[in-house]
Amino acid sequence: MSTPDLFDSWNTYEKVVANDYMHHRDFFVALVQEVKARDLAPLSVADLGCGDCAPILDLLRCFEVHDYLGIDQSESALRRARARLLPAGLNFDLRQGEILHELRKLTDHYNLIVCSYSLHHLDVKEKQDVLKECRRCLVPGGLLAVIDVFLEPGESIGSYLERWTTNAQSRYAALDAEEIEDLLAHVRSSDFPETVSTYRRLSTAAGFSRVSRIAQDAERLNQFVLFY
Repeated sequence: MSTPDLFDSWNTYEKVVANDYMHHRDFFVALVQEVKARDLAPLSVADLGCGDCAPILDLLRCFEVHDYLGIDQSESALRRARARLLPAGLNFDLRQGEILHELRKLTDHYNLIVCSYSLHHLDVKEKQDVLKECRRCLVPGGLLAVIDVFLEPGESIGSYLERWTTNAQSRYAALDAEEIEDLLAHVRSSDFPETVSTYRRLSTAAGFSRVSRIAQDAERLNQFVLFY
């Protein structure tokens, strides 16, 4: 499997999510608590890089949801997302395309925007533009939730890749050797994480006033950060 095909087939990443290797469950539980604490429901949600919607589905079931928009480049993932969302009885819209391109076309506004493991594929300028568009699309009091890989303060991309590789090789037991190598090839070619401090700078320029790190995993690779 070539790196560009990794998310088109979706099978490998589905195993990563199902086995919670990147801590989706804990981060989405924490997001549920934040939404409850801020009394945001009923929710109008935009999910940027929604994948197959497996991680966010429990959140959607916890609240009254006015509407849900999922955006992803993977046709395979969106087929799976549709199959998950239809039985849930939600008012939803799924769009295939690049996040920034689709964001720029939006005229609706949302009180929750979620970026789960999607922004690290973008360069700094694209991240800045996505944050600006998210700020434009949020209603007053709305939240942008970013769940993603991050660099440690002062860390190089080389050090990050070494840590990511060691973590995957030691913990991703449900993946066979070929799947591990395909995943690592994707990470080496397509991961461009930032530090939280870089996101603070970008978010200020985008018009956000606060950035709060809500949770971080034990491996110090993945974090949940709120922008508002």
